[in-house]
Amino acid sequence: MPNYNSKTGIPFGVIQGNNVQDLLDDIFTNGINLSFEDFKEQIKKELSVAIAGVLDQYTHHSEAVAESLAYDDILETLMDGGLCDYYECEGPEFYYEDGSLKLELTYLGGAPLIYVLESPFVTHCRPCSPCVPGAGDLDSPDEDGMLCYCLPKEKMPEDWNGKIEDAPVVEEESNETV
Repeated sequence: MPNYNSKTGIPFGVIQGNNVQDLLDDIFTNGINLSFEDFKEQIKKELSVAIAGVLDQYTHHSEAVAESLAYDDILETLMDGGLCDYYECEGPEFYYEDGSLKLELTYLGGAPLIYVLESPFVTHCRPCSPCVPGAGDLDSPDEDGMLCYCLPKEKMPEDWNGKIEDAPVVEEESNETV
């Protein structure tokens, strides 16, 4: 089953990002832009290949020299020089942590979706559409619905009418609920 926490077995909760604008702003400001990090890793790989080609031509110790280079520093210098000035990404993915709350931001059809990957809180809601199988739709609370992770009450929309509970504690070694 996709879209659940493999340590706890609790499904992720998903909420439309525009319904929690302050949280969305926090994610953009303080989260890790996974898309940009992937982009930088790709640039470092391409730099490594290009530099290895030059070193193969002009030195007898190309592997040792290539391994000794600080590609993070080289990338930073190139970025300071404008390498990423035109970087664009439609629907970037972000990862965000706030204490024991772990979130991921993705886009579906242009809409920002916040996945609650781990939280000290759970709620009951309707399941998401087939586009996010196995996850709970935090925009549709339902006391008879599925259990899933949710945001703390203060981060939920003001008019949200679901009931938030403490998440069950799962022991690491046995994966049994306590």
